Amino acid sequence: QAYNAWQYLKSQSGGGTLSVTLQTNYPSYVNRATALITATVTDQNKAPVSGASVSLVITTASGTKTTLTGTTDTNGVKVFNYKIATNKGGVGTYTAVVTATKTGYTPATATTTFVVTK
Repeated sequence: QAYNAWQYLKSQSGGGTLSVTLQTNYPSYVNRATALITATVTDQNKAPVSGASVSLVITTASGTKTTLTGTTDTNGVKVFNYKIATNKGGVGTYTAVVTATKTGYTPATATTTFVVTK
């Protein structure tokens, strides 16, 4: 009976494998600009996954890390607003790594980079 209960719960949670893409609205930014970083989560059938937890870790050019978290909307999308502060993060390449999770699904990660010029 325990196996049947597990199968039922798995069928109710959707199940499967997540996929996530990550993109910024521009390839480069200047100090005090706001980067819009969009995570889009889909399942193995390319259908949007709402209610997925997304954790975004941004590593600045100077090595400082910032973590932002959120939940995807009905379109499987979460947009993060990241304010550029060169006095803290420096000038150069920034790396953003997102991890998407949801109960019943295999998690997924994606990475993108952007440049801060001044």
